[in-house]
Amino acid sequence: MRKLAVLLVLAAALVAPVAAQAHPLGNFTINRFARVEVAGHRLYVRYVLDMAEIPTFQARQEGVSPVAYARRLAAGLNITVDGRSVVLTPTAHALAFPIGVGGLHTMRLEAIFRGPRVDGSTRVTVHARRTSAPAVAARRRSAGSSADRSNPIAGSPPRSAP
Repeated sequence: MRKLAVLLVLAAALVAPVAAQAHPLGNFTINRFARVEVAGHRLYVRYVLDMAEIPTFQARQEGVSPVAYARRLAAGLNITVDGRSVVLTPTAHALAFPIGVGGLHTMRLEAIFRGPRVDGSTRVTVHARRTSAPAVAARRRSAGSSADRSNPIAGSPPRSAP
């Protein structure tokens, strides 16, 4: 009888699936997404910074200011319009700390940056400057118009800008 009980417990442990809970690319990663959009006659950059548990823990030890992060991210993007470097201005941001593995938090910062006025013949070039990100990181950049809603940030830049 005892062997049967042990066998049933062992069988149940093998049959019951265990859900793996981890950050999609690991607990040490920092992922970035940047999307350049033209809405009306204005250039916008949508940016998402997604930090796994370990970098989030380190950032929270230093203190997290969404305004400071947004300014730092804007300074880290090198945008040229018709061959001239332009300055991006943070216009909106959202900061969240979802729960990750082992009860540790992850961090997600979403920001919208406003650039200069542009017209249909404007040539825009985007380059990310090197940051202090760890070796394991994923970066994605894309471009689109305000009519394309396949972006990670809820809400949109205004359809027309002054």
